[in-house]
Amino acid sequence: MGRIVTKEEMDEAVLMEPFTGVRLLKDGKTVVKTGAHIREAQGNTMKFVRQHTSIPLPEVYNVYEDQRTGFWCTVMEYVAGTRLDHAIKGPFIGAADGSACDDQFICARPWSYGPYQTEEEFNEGLCQAWSKDREDEEAFTLLLCQMQRTTMHGHDIVMTHNDFAPRNILSGVQPWSQF
Repeated sequence: MGRIVTKEEMDEAVLMEPFTGVRLLKDGKTVVKTGAHIREAQGNTMKFVRQHTSIPLPEVYNVYEDQRTGFWCTVMEYVAGTRLDHAIKGPFIGAADGSACDDQFICARPWSYGPYQTEEEFNEGLCQAWSKDREDEEAFTLLLCQMQRTTMHGHDIVMTHNDFAPRNILSGVQPWSQF
């Protein structure tokens, strides 16, 4: 049977990040991820990927439904490191060489948007790109822009990848037929 976390251990655990349901237990070696939006599949997927690839993932000690709360719990190894959103901060939004954004959302005139000095400037650039040549979708575009302006503010500018997709991630994965 895998590791079951007691109520007392959870009460003494430290919340690692607000709104995530991820807690570091008092032993400093064990993390528990639990909450209303945590699914059994998350922990089982981590176990599967760790078993069948060379991608470095924490060891998952157990995935179980907590009878007290009804929430799924993933109990795993704590791995120290720097999160990507804390690793490389920047003074502008654009390409690393200081040129304009090159992104699938800003494709009407490639290389004509940015770089942006603030998140607010970036939001306006997105709205401008979304609105270009879309008179037939004006109501949707206005709603989208209002949502962007309302929700996307106050964030740090950090290094990101504009085409983060499986085809751009190397892992040493074996072909499916070998599993």
